[in-house]
Amino acid sequence: MRMLPHVSIIMPAYNAARTILESIRSAQAQDFEDWELLVIDDGSRDETVKIVCLAREADARIKLLRTGGRTGAAQARTTGIQEARGRYIAFLDSDDVWLPNKLSLQLSLFQATGCNFSYGAYRKMDDDSVVGSAVIQVPATLSYREILKSNQIGCLTAMYDSHFFGRVCIPSLGRANDHGLWRHLLGGQVIHEDYGLWLSLLKRPGAMARGIQEPLAHYRIGRNTRSSNKIAAAASQWLIYRRLEQLGRFRSAYYFVHYAIRGVAKYLQH
Repeated sequence: MRMLPHVSIIMPAYNAARTILESIRSAQAQDFEDWELLVIDDGSRDETVKIVCLAREADARIKLLRTGGRTGAAQARTTGIQEARGRYIAFLDSDDVWLPNKLSLQLSLFQATGCNFSYGAYRKMDDDSVVGSAVIQVPATLSYREILKSNQIGCLTAMYDSHFFGRVCIPSLGRANDHGLWRHLLGGQVIHEDYGLWLSLLKRPGAMARGIQEPLAHYRIGRNTRSSNKIAAAASQWLIYRRLEQLGRFRSAYYFVHYAIRGVAKYLQH
């Protein structure tokens, strides 16, 4: 009888032929080897699927799922989470890179502290995989109230324990009949899908989030990356307060001020 993997790695992919092999290899280079990698192709039109299939032939831990069309990173991640078999759910985008001890450090943290959610520091890299020297630091602990002020968790470092939370998927931002309007207003996609998931997890009674100060990964900053659109990011932040978390206008404004101040400070720092 085949044992279930300890960690399920969720990797959405869309036209990622240029970068996905580097991302896959960073998972394969982990010093903790008991994992499965679920690559969810979201309607790619380039060589993404071919590259994943070749990698799968050489490594049975790699699985390929297909959404059947362009659904967006949030739905692709949800597809992967629903098919995951591991106790721990981790996230790695198809253009980002993990450092070799990423999983082992986080699993040690889970065991040492009894936490059920972990995240870590990381560095940024450019389109040519040149890594910057600055480290994006994270707090040692985070609560639901604290993360409402600003998303300080890089998706590529996040991992949660499904034995505690269940297999929690990306939350919906509202009714199906108006979701398309929000996508249009925010330039095609809601930017902070992962942020909604962190909020959903950390509001649970007993949730315990712990951070690792050592860099765990490299986050690729492309010239046209969605997260570089600051106006859309701010609109998405407000939408999450009002629609997803259902906060009143006053509380939303309170947390949005914190979000704006931290955003400016982060920009000046980096």
